[in-house]
Amino acid sequence: MSLVLGAPVPGEPLILYIAAQEMSLGALLAQEKEKGKERALYYLSRTLVGAVVNYYPIEKICLALFFAIDKLRHYIQAFTVHLVAKADPIKYVLSRSIISGRLAKWAVILQQYDIVYISQKAIKGQALADFLADHPIPSDWNAKEWAGAGIVLISLKKHMFPYSFALAELCSNNVAEYQALIIGLQMALEIRVSFIEIYCDSKLIINQISLQYDVKHEDLKPYFTYARQLMERFDSVMLEHVPRTENKRADALANFATALMTLDNVALNIPLCQQWIMPPLLAVCQEANVMTSHLIDEKDWRQPIIEYLEHGKLSKDSRHKTEEESIKALEEAHAGICGAHQSGPKLQFQLRRMGYYWPKMVQDSMDYAKKCEACQYHANFIHQPLEPLHPTVASWPFEAWGLDLAIPLREAKKENVANFIRTHIISRYGIPHRIVTNNGRQFSNSMIDKLCEKFKFKQYKSSMYNAAVNGLAEAFNKTLCNLLKKIVSKSKRDWQERIGEALWAY
Repeated sequence: MSLVLGAPVPGEPLILYIAAQEMSLGALLAQEKEKGKERALYYLSRTLVGAVVNYYPIEKICLALFFAIDKLRHYIQAFTVHLVAKADPIKYVLSRSIISGRLAKWAVILQQYDIVYISQKAIKGQALADFLADHPIPSDWNAKEWAGAGIVLISLKKHMFPYSFALAELCSNNVAEYQALIIGLQMALEIRVSFIEIYCDSKLIINQISLQYDVKHEDLKPYFTYARQLMERFDSVMLEHVPRTENKRADALANFATALMTLDNVALNIPLCQQWIMPPLLAVCQEANVMTSHLIDEKDWRQPIIEYLEHGKLSKDSRHKTEEESIKALEEAHAGICGAHQSGPKLQFQLRRMGYYWPKMVQDSMDYAKKCEACQYHANFIHQPLEPLHPTVASWPFEAWGLDLAIPLREAKKENVANFIRTHIISRYGIPHRIVTNNGRQFSNSMIDKLCEKFKFKQYKSSMYNAAVNGLAEAFNKTLCNLLKKIVSKSKRDWQERIGEALWAY
């Protein structure tokens, strides 16, 4: 079903849905027609190229908003806009403590419009915006290489006159199509043709020349005007659009001109002929009698093993025959005895070690691992923040102090430490907001507590060192627990019985 677009109703707010994917953006502008029903007014999408691909997710949402503002400015200036997105780009731009670069530019643009953010819920329009972001419309493209024009003139007696022209300047595809049309009309006028039939594989050019489409691009208007002037000099002109597959001769000539283009503007005359160097050898092959012999050796059961060890070649007697057998092999390797609910690549490697092989084994392993309910339920959550992380810094110099015994004192007593804080920190740099110390007796005592209470600052103590905590052992325990979660029963009382299988799978 196609999307039916309508005109906005004055006085009613507009709804702007935006979505940002990893490589594309999408936006949908709508307006509530009746209660619970919306009508689409405009939709946009584009692909991301260059440095913007590396933006943070929240910055890509901001980019989608300003992309929609730039394209739909005439709508947004006249209406109040309700913005629907996964995150609030307005808050992200205007709540920055330091605004510079593109954030400053975005903040200035936002102040010109009446845009109100609405948190995303189960809204139909957001699904369409996500679809547009997943299927972006390519941006306007201009040719980066030289273009060519191919023209084939055919007379009423079926005489063919092919011509190939190289265009000396860079231009877009539509400009190149107009150039080819104008050159063909000029050549037809030079040989005094009165009636002409034009076949072109560009539907846009045919519809514009036949006045079915308006010419909106300023670059095409001069070519359109000149082509119409040339067509008025003919007694009869017929225009017809043909598929590219039926216009192979002209396309081949255009590509030929592009490949052989010279900067000297020299005309090349290249003859085209048919020739075969050697006479056909079919008769000789038919008369030749070839004697062949085959040596049949007795099959040795050790040969497949030798070929596998020397060349890595598997036996032709594969252990996979049907689709049902492949599914059973996947089930056994993934969740059977000693099955560790491996991911797709590891599951495929496990199957190869078990001696299984079939053409789509890698893809089948990936799909089966994604469909496993236990794997999805106990998978690790990836908490990636939408906004970039910012370090917490001190609000003013000497706000916080970290203390430890790094220089020799007369005695490491609480009186000496308290005196050091009073004379070397408070008297010189002012009262701090907090101090951070370890849990030693010289820092954790009543005298230090009284000093903190007197000068109104806080003391934070670092966590105690525990030699029994081993990062490698904790990582192993985490992996073992994840394996047990996937293979134990719902009651989880049989974990001691399944721990042997989990250790073997690990």
